[in-house]
Amino acid sequence: MTPLRVRKLLYFAYGWTLAFRDEPLFEAKIQASKYGPAIPVVYHNLSYYASNPIEALILARDDPLEEFETDLLAQTYRI
Repeated sequence: MTPLRVRKLLYFAYGWTLAFRDEPLFEAKIQASKYGPAIPVVYHNLSYYASNPIEALILARDDPLEEFETDLLAQTYRI
């Protein structure tokens, strides 16, 4: 999976979370960019890979994902 795909999937998951729960999936701001939605912190953390596939993705959160979040991300990935 490339960084661009990760950013787009996070954007979709963010939107679905707002629709289903009326709350954001994460606190980071989403910005428009030339290639689609961008989350600056994600962009900078994945910029090392450029357009190459990501070798390992580490989720940096203080708290574990809720079951809803895990299911939503998995379903968004399958789309």
